[in-house]
Amino acid sequence: MTVCLDCQSARPLAGRAERRNQRLRVRLVRVLFAMTCFGVALFSPAAHAAEGDPPAAPPPAKTEALGSIEGLVTYRGENLKSRYADEEGHYRDLLEVDPKSRGVRYVVVFLGGDEAGLKRTDPPTNNVPAASPPVLIDQKDYIFVPHLIAVRAGQAVRFTNSDAANHNVRTSAAHAKNFFNVFTGNGHAYEHRFVAEAPGRSIPLGCDIHPWMRGWVYVFDHAFFAVTDEQGRFAIPNVPAGRHKLVLQQPDVEWREERSIEVTTNAATQAKVEMEREKFRTR
Repeated sequence: MTVCLDCQSARPLAGRAERRNQRLRVRLVRVLFAMTCFGVALFSPAAHAAEGDPPAAPPPAKTEALGSIEGLVTYRGENLKSRYADEEGHYRDLLEVDPKSRGVRYVVVFLGGDEAGLKRTDPPTNNVPAASPPVLIDQKDYIFVPHLIAVRAGQAVRFTNSDAANHNVRTSAAHAKNFFNVFTGNGHAYEHRFVAEAPGRSIPLGCDIHPWMRGWVYVFDHAFFAVTDEQGRFAIPNVPAGRHKLVLQQPDVEWREERSIEVTTNAATQAKVEMEREKFRTR
């Protein structure tokens, strides 16, 4: 019997090589499995969203419940006359009343302060744009036109003079920043930005050259106000739902009235007010 020594020595070497190859195959399988998992994660939608896609839109913000107030102010009594005669010797009516509707123009209507539940954070639609045009008051035919306005604090008011005569504009205000006395000759103009006074406090306007010329400026730190039109109508939009104090004032006859009013969401709450002569402080 012949024994091949070379063959016997080769068998252990072949076994070791086979085991080494097997270990390499196991490692290769593990590497391929890891690469496959990485590829799935790399090309998945979630991975793309995290890397470059815009994030999902957040849930819509909760909108504030808003309503509105609409109304009419009327007067059926005898009109009062100004205490000063104009340049032609006439005494003008203190109230501008529509003959058909009996509606009163130039009544300022606003919501009371925080004690009535008024939210000072205005809806965006009520914000005054920084570049909003000034509110105009002209001195024309020896009167202020219009003779009553209501503005937001910081909103510009421009005073002009369309008369051939010279005028001046003088204010009587509690706040020092609202006081001025300026000359407004023909063609001249003056612009002023008022600050808010106490709620409901008017800023009287006058002309020292023509004492019958009177006007009023109301300045508010919120947007919940209006001035009645030629028919005595008014509207205050975007009012937070809830109970509020509605205040109405007419400074020419020194009249003031307050109402408690309930504003409901997406609805126009109606307010009809009739002025009574007995409540006028001007006699």
